[in-house]
Amino acid sequence: MIRGTVGKWPKKPTIIIGDNARKIYWQNFLVFPTDMQTTMAANEPKMGLGPFDFRPANAKVKGRPPLAEWQGPLQFALWCQRASPWWIGDMINSGEDLYGEEFGEVCGATLSTEMVSRYASVARRVPAQNRRPALSWSAHASVARLPHAQQRRLLAEAEREGWNSDDLRKRVQQIVKANRS
Repeated sequence: MIRGTVGKWPKKPTIIIGDNARKIYWQNFLVFPTDMQTTMAANEPKMGLGPFDFRPANAKVKGRPPLAEWQGPLQFALWCQRASPWWIGDMINSGEDLYGEEFGEVCGATLSTEMVSRYASVARRVPAQNRRPALSWSAHASVARLPHAQQRRLLAEAEREGWNSDDLRKRVQQIVKANRS
């Protein structure tokens, strides 16, 4: 379980590891973990940010934290939700690049799910420099089959124009149909 005290914060999430001191920053929380050992209560990892405990299937709040303390942990949870498909896809691709078939054996059933495979496919086809954090993973999946330069242009346009993933998907379909003609 990661436990810590709350301090001042930077604007971007950062993890600093060195000299046996670990700091996890997330917007308005700086967590100084005092116990980096993962405890498995029924095989369940847990991470604490101040009075907020995050587990795989729930978040618990200790006491009645002031309203101002809720924004950072809520933004952290939303950020993790948006970032996790990229993390999963990039980790699978890196593991396969580094270890080949051996990596699949280590991960076992984890790699057999359709969604995890889709995460890896989109992460491989949409390079990190093309990704736009303001857009959903689904928006990026819509452009994954296009050449990289076209991905960049469409993702920039989608962000600028406020398109949702359906709008972007329809635009990609129009482009693909026009290219076939």
